Amino acid sequence: MRTHFAISRIRQQGLSLVELLVSMVVVAIVLAGVVQLLLDNRSKFRLNNEIAYIQENVRFAMDELGYELKMAGFNGCGASANVANVVNGTDTFYNGFGVEGWDGSETQANFPSAFSGELWATGNATAPDAIIIRRVDSDNAYTTTESPTNCNAAATLKIAVSHPVPKGTIMVVQTPECSQVAVFQNSQQNTNSNADQFISNTGNSTSPGNCTKDMGGNGTCSDVSSLTGKCFNKGSTVMEFVGQAFYIGASSIDPTIPALYRVKLRADEATGSLDTEAEELLVGVENMQVKYGVDTDNLFDGEANRYLDADEITGVGTLEWDRVVSVRLSLLMRSLSPVWASNTEFTFEGITYDDRLLRQKVNSTVQLRNLGLVK
Repeated sequence: MRTHFAISRIRQQGLSLVELLVSMVVVAIVLAGVVQLLLDNRSKFRLNNEIAYIQENVRFAMDELGYELKMAGFNGCGASANVANVVNGTDTFYNGFGVEGWDGSETQANFPSAFSGELWATGNATAPDAIIIRRVDSDNAYTTTESPTNCNAAATLKIAVSHPVPKGTIMVVQTPECSQVAVFQNSQQNTNSNADQFISNTGNSTSPGNCTKDMGGNGTCSDVSSLTGKCFNKGSTVMEFVGQAFYIGASSIDPTIPALYRVKLRADEATGSLDTEAEELLVGVENMQVKYGVDTDNLFDGEANRYLDADEITGVGTLEWDRVVSVRLSLLMRSLSPVWASNTEFTFEGITYDDRLLRQKVNSTVQLRNLGLVK
C-alpha cells in the first residue's frame, strides 16, 4: 500500500504542456469576455451620460430662449402707447424694443462689437446665427409716489422703496393710463440718501447720456422735434430695460467645444457708463439657426406670412424688424466627447457633420406675443 501511495503522489505532480495551454486558453477567453463586458458597459455609460447631458441642455436652452422670446418687445403697455427713447446713440442693445438678428453668413463686422470677436464662426452658410432681445424687467417694477413739480426739467421719479439700480442703467417709465412710455438713462448716483428715486438728467454725468429732458411723444434722439415735455404723475411705473444677445462662441472651459452665450447690458456705477457682460450658459451648443416670421400684409394683422433669414429682412422694401411676429429656432446640441466607435454622419440645416460625436437637433417656433399685437 505504501508503494501504491508513493507512485500516485509522483503521478499527480505538475501539469503537462497541453493541459497548461488549454487552461491558459480557457482563462484568456473568460478574461476577454470580462474585459469586453466592461468596455461595453463603459461605452453604454458614456453614451447614456451624454444623452442625459444633451437632453438637460435642450430643456434649459428652450426654457431660457423660449421665455425671452415670449417677452420680447414687452414695454409694460403695448403697441398703442407712444414711446420716447431719449438715450443718445443707436446701439442695438437699447435701440427700441423687440428682436433683431444676424445671419451667420454675414461678415463678422456686421455683428455688434459687444460679441463679434467671440463668435464660433462667421461669413459662411454653416455659421451660427445671433439674436438680440429687448424688453423691460417687469419682475422688478417700482411705482412713483408723487408727481414731478417741473416737467420741463430733469424728471425726478420718486418711489416708495429704496432700489439697488446703479447710475447709468437704462430705465423705462410708463404713465398710469399707459398712454406714454419713455426710455432714459438713470443719471442718479445711488446712495443711501437718494436710493428712492431715478433722474433722467442730460449732460455728461452718464454715457451715452440722455439727449433731452422731454420724454413725451413718439421718437428718438435722431429727431428730437418729435419729442415733447411729459409729466409722469403719481402711480407711474419704472422698470429696468433689458437688452441681451444670444450667440455661439468657444467655451471658456475648452475652446475646442462650442457654447451658448448671453451678453447683457450693464452699467458701471462709478462712471455711469454702459457696458456689456458675457455669460456662458451651456457648453455643447454647436449651432443656432433662426428664421423670422414676418407679417408682410399692407394692413398689419400680427400673423406671419413668410419666414426669412435675418439678412433678408433689413432694408428689403417694407420688411423691417417691427414686422417680425414670430421666431423659428433650431439648435444643434452635441456631446462633449466621442461616443460612436466610428465616424457617423449627421445633417443639420443642410450641414453634414462626420465624426464620432453624438448630436441632437431641436426645433421650436415661438409667437412673439408682444410684437404680434395689431398696431
